[in-house]
Amino acid sequence: MIVMMIPVYPLFAQHTGEEMEQDLRISESILEEMFDIRTNRFVQYHRGGDGVAGQYIPGYGIHFRINAALDSTPEAVRVNVTGHAQIERAEEPDSTQKTKNERAIVEERFMDYFKNYASLLRNIPDSEFVRLSFGVGVIPLQGSFFDNHHTGRPTLTAWARMADIRSFTKGTLAEPEFENRIQVEDLSSVETPTDQDVFRSILETAMEKADVEHIQLRRTSGPEYLNGFGLSYQVSASLSAFPFWGEGLRDLDIRVDSLATTWSDALQTIGQKLTPMAVRIDSMFNPGKYNGNTDSLISAYQDSIRESTRSLRIHLEKENLPDEVVRKEISAIHDKLADTVADYGHTLRSLDDEELLMITIHWNSRHPEMPIRSELRIRKSELISGTSPEIRVIGKE
Repeated sequence: MIVMMIPVYPLFAQHTGEEMEQDLRISESILEEMFDIRTNRFVQYHRGGDGVAGQYIPGYGIHFRINAALDSTPEAVRVNVTGHAQIERAEEPDSTQKTKNERAIVEERFMDYFKNYASLLRNIPDSEFVRLSFGVGVIPLQGSFFDNHHTGRPTLTAWARMADIRSFTKGTLAEPEFENRIQVEDLSSVETPTDQDVFRSILETAMEKADVEHIQLRRTSGPEYLNGFGLSYQVSASLSAFPFWGEGLRDLDIRVDSLATTWSDALQTIGQKLTPMAVRIDSMFNPGKYNGNTDSLISAYQDSIRESTRSLRIHLEKENLPDEVVRKEISAIHDKLADTVADYGHTLRSLDDEELLMITIHWNSRHPEMPIRSELRIRKSELISGTSPEIRVIGKE
């Protein structure tokens, strides 16, 4: 019987992992509908990126980050014309009351999810949690970081134990008691402990010294601390700084020479139109200094285009680096990250022993050897005991 059961375990683990991945994607879709401007009108996602991202962390549970913000579009202005134009604007509501109302909206959606949809998550132990975080910290989007932490905006996190979710679904836990067991925390006014900011500086400095030539590590964002869960930092990495107009040109299939010619012609035409205006403006402040023949805006535009074209060509060549070069540099960054956490992680005094230190590297590149992200997850108690951090790599499908 033992021999017959041996092959069952890996098959069961694989099946369980596939079910959990499916459940995560379904829950992300549900939360996107619940926090979507097209259906609710009061929420807007930042441009690009995932609206909702869920992740299973063994030993803790599932954490969903809702990358959204309440719509702050001002009310339309009403113009009355009665002989002369008169502009009227409704009075701004009390900011404190507005914040309370916005928080109530987010909490209502949280409760709706916990009561009606969280039970759809299978294969999660009763002792683990389901957690939702709205407008928390910074969210990586297409290689950039956008800070949601604006004064007066609700920044909330809520969590419930899986055992309580299942009990409520089965009817063995009354609704008022279940609501009391769902913990909600407002992070809008929480101050960041000094040791967490110091660790971010340590992390940035150490990662900059990684032995790599072609991969650029950008600014580290965070810290993002969630009580009872842990501390998170996000790092963005790419093969090179993308010139010209940033990440937006990554997906364009272009010929560099024709691009340069097109933009050079266009900007030269613009320069010809702007030069007379520039002469008049500059002459007002610097009489006799400006020489339209030698200091023209056209030359400045052309120099800028030439430099941008050169940088763009270099970047596109780097995207075609040999696979073994990219793999070696990724490995060097992983080693530097693990060593830094092992050497300095114990300085995070504000982190409880059973809370997690989480560092995610987001790889922004089309190169086939570049993964989607790398995740380091380790408990504070494991750091203190000398456990070596492990890094999980999520590759492209």
